[in-house]
Amino acid sequence: MFDPLNTLQIGPVQLSVTMIAYMICAATFYGILNYSLKNTDWEINRENILNQVSTTFVIFLVVYKFWPFILEPSLLSNLSNLIYYAGGPGSIVGASIISSAFFIVSWLKQRWGIHLIDRISIAAFSSLIMYSIVLKEVGQSNPLNFGWKIDGVYFHPVNVYQTVLLVVFLFFTLQWTRLNGKGKTTIVLIIALIFTKTLLVPFQIK
Repeated sequence: MFDPLNTLQIGPVQLSVTMIAYMICAATFYGILNYSLKNTDWEINRENILNQVSTTFVIFLVVYKFWPFILEPSLLSNLSNLIYYAGGPGSIVGASIISSAFFIVSWLKQRWGIHLIDRISIAAFSSLIMYSIVLKEVGQSNPLNFGWKIDGVYFHPVNVYQTVLLVVFLFFTLQWTRLNGKGKTTIVLIIALIFTKTLLVPFQIK
């Protein structure tokens, strides 16, 4: 688990750990969706769907990377800023909206149908689990003396809590929807995510 504020130098390019985490999550999403589409009614459209997913991820990463320049175009006066700047306030929301809009338009044009959303939801939920595993989230101080230790003080490992909760909810959701019919997975996973985020609020730094 890594500090989201850290950076990694790859040649002349400096990447934030957060951006690398997004790439890992994208790979997780892609892999699980690819696997879930095999030997199904979606097999014939699998390559097309995965191509659109890949393009969506690229759009997300490009928007996230260039977000500072969208908000403050004057940064482009020094091209070396392209190496060091990425993300910033509102970058995740902005990148998500733009990339999701592209995918939704592609979905409607291809007429894939609503039933595909369950498989996409499972892949997205799994990528959230990977995000929680990769990036460390330090919460409030923990009187029980376990968790992330900083300067001799223990803090709640919020991302560990989130990982455990998401894995448990995903497991039981898949078991329940398998026995009770399909089409309910997305709704249950959304409820599970909201419930998880609500449970974690007392442990997070305000």
